[in-house]
Amino acid sequence: MPEKEKTRSHKAKKVIERMGKKLNRQLVGSLVACVHCGMCTKSCHYVLANPDDPSYAPAYKADQIRKIFKRHFDWTGRVFPWWVKAGDVRSEEDLEKLKEIVFGKCSNCRRCSINCPMGVDFATLNRVARGLLTSVGVMPEGVAVVSKDQWEIGNQMGVLKPDYLETLEWLSDELENEFQDPAARIPLDKKDADVVYAINPREIKYDPRTISDAARIFYLAGENWTMGSEGWDMTNFGLFSGDDELAARVV
Repeated sequence: MPEKEKTRSHKAKKVIERMGKKLNRQLVGSLVACVHCGMCTKSCHYVLANPDDPSYAPAYKADQIRKIFKRHFDWTGRVFPWWVKAGDVRSEEDLEKLKEIVFGKCSNCRRCSINCPMGVDFATLNRVARGLLTSVGVMPEGVAVVSKDQWEIGNQMGVLKPDYLETLEWLSDELENEFQDPAARIPLDKKDADVVYAINPREIKYDPRTISDAARIFYLAGENWTMGSEGWDMTNFGLFSGDDELAARVV
């Protein structure tokens, strides 16, 4: 084993290995197409909010991912790393720095991608980088907590099924009393419904009145709708964190 590889952390090795497996035509095209023209910079709301910090520029953020690609998967970076500004990740500290960029300085809104004349998909690059870090457990604590709840319980607020169903039950009781009509109750797992209403788990946990408001609208509009006893969380932290396995499970 080369001496340099002996000093690379286990997580850094896994990130590099996983990057190699993730590369496809779309990613490689975005990794090599940037000409650093700067047109993406003015379109980024992070840059507008932090005009004196160049580390918020989309091209700079993408370069932190691009330099790893150049060092390990592009022959120019392996032969002439100093020429193409190839870089590396070797330690936990390097991964933490990358985490701050891909999670803390980009929302994947794609404004930069829309304004890029070369068609570089910055948002996809950023999400892939998030996924690489998430795969080795490097992510913001809040993201880790809600992702765990969404994986294990089925929603990002950790609301248990009995609590969810009980809340819908007393909301239905209130609606039935308000309209003096059993049809005003919140339908659950109704077959052949035209609308399946999913919610943000914060609603059921912190402010169920928003669900009642939606139910009133559906009732007064005569809509054929339902809520589900399973899969009612409309959020998907797998999509946010780049965890494709969680994203697919939630969907």
